[in-house]
Amino acid sequence: MHRKITELTHKVGLYGPLRAVKSRVDRLKPENIRHRRVSETFYGQFFGSGDLVFDVGANVGNRTEIFLDLGATVVAVEPQVPCQDVLRRLFEHNSRFTLVTDALGAKAGQAKMFVSDALVLSTLSSEWVEKMRDSGRFGDVEWSRFTTVAVRTMDSLIAEHGEPSFCKIDVEGFELDVVKGLNTPIRALSLEVAAENLEGIVAALDHLAVLGRYEFNFSPAESMSMSLDTWVDAVRIRQHIRTTLDAASFGDVYARIPA
Repeated sequence: MHRKITELTHKVGLYGPLRAVKSRVDRLKPENIRHRRVSETFYGQFFGSGDLVFDVGANVGNRTEIFLDLGATVVAVEPQVPCQDVLRRLFEHNSRFTLVTDALGAKAGQAKMFVSDALVLSTLSSEWVEKMRDSGRFGDVEWSRFTTVAVRTMDSLIAEHGEPSFCKIDVEGFELDVVKGLNTPIRALSLEVAAENLEGIVAALDHLAVLGRYEFNFSPAESMSMSLDTWVDAVRIRQHIRTTLDAASFGDVYARIPA
């Protein structure tokens, strides 16, 4: 039923305004207030007020909101038109917010986006879609529509907006392609990882290790905490996520260049 309602609001052009209202209402729930405070403390270790942050795969702005609340200047990258509508309604009044409507990838051009009936699961990776269908992680969610989106690189984003202090990358299995479009090290970033995209994340970590003297940690699910007491090298983080992730779990690998 929820999926049918979401599809209907897309068709009649109400998804943006209704989803923006929901976001504002959800912000007031006590459990969300608590989680946002924990999230702000967690992300505060990577950047401070006035710093530049990239939110790649911004979707409807859950992380963008936290980054703005911390005083950052945020470049939100989101190629899905309904999500763009939500982001503009929520944040366009904020002078520290910039929306980029292209996707990021290994090279500039165009790509097919597989649009999910749950917009948070739309992706540019056909391989990821097939793996999710095979694993059954998201049940009856489907990727039945397609659209063509413009693609640019992380390097071009940095050339236009500056080098970020932190970059969140959550693009449903396309993380490796995004990282391949980065050829100079940035201070800190995160990559979403699940069993279905594990090997792509391992390859992305190898790419980062070539770019700079990175150290790594892992945060399970939405815990807003690190699972390792100390930051480790690429070899040890590969071992950790390979032994930590099972068919039902997910999380984010964090990379930083120590001061």
